[in-house]
Amino acid sequence: MSHSPKSEKTLQPPQNPRALACLLIERFGERAGAYAMHQSLKALARGDQREAARWRWISEITHETLRFDLDEALGQAR
Repeated sequence: MSHSPKSEKTLQPPQNPRALACLLIERFGERAGAYAMHQSLKALARGDQREAARWRWISEITHETLRFDLDEALGQAR
């Protein structure tokens, strides 16, 4: 069963790590960073250092995004 290039492209995660962080936040809320870290640990268990580092980076961006959004929301509420 072959996939067309267009359908494969739509199944790929976004290349922009901040966009992926936002997608994770939409899906998992405050747990998004924990999800990304879990993916990192799974990659480490498989011996995939590069993928583990990628997910750690996404976890950090996710935490920063959540913190920035919260700080921004609190600033607007004051």
